[in-house]
Amino acid sequence: MEKTHIYYMNLEETGLIPERYKITGETTEEKLTAMLEKMQQDSAETESKSVFGKNSKISKWEIRNSALEIHFKSSYYEMPTSYEVLFRAAIVQSVLQIEDIQYVTFYVGDEPLKNADGNEVGYLTEEDFVQNIGPSLHSYQTGEVTLYFANEKGTELIKETIDVTYNSNTLYEKM
Repeated sequence: MEKTHIYYMNLEETGLIPERYKITGETTEEKLTAMLEKMQQDSAETESKSVFGKNSKISKWEIRNSALEIHFKSSYYEMPTSYEVLFRAAIVQSVLQIEDIQYVTFYVGDEPLKNADGNEVGYLTEEDFVQNIGPSLHSYQTGEVTLYFANEKGTELIKETIDVTYNSNTLYEKM
């Protein structure tokens, strides 16, 4: 089974913390509703809090052609810039784990979200967000990866766990 996460804000509001989450629901809409509701609650497992605050209330959302269009109230623009970027990253990286959602675009009211230069932010994917900053941008980590290989007859899978060293900004799936 694939590991999925939802992302919470650390208590210092300087980064995101993933927490394991099992996607529930039958339809894409049910899965998204359940995930967004869970994301609006503080974490029970980690020392982190919901990324949703008083300035980030969802007014509506819609899925069109594998893109989630998510609308917020005008108070969205009152979020501090650094918080807002983490907020977007948490939503995008969480909801894109739902099979039928490939892009996310943000709206404030009925207008597309704009950056500080007045340009539309547009469609976002997980590649639009850097996982680490500063000196840790290209740091390396080690971890275990479990691989499965077919036996010689092709009738069974053989489990093999290996230690790997990888760039900390590489997605687990790509590693």
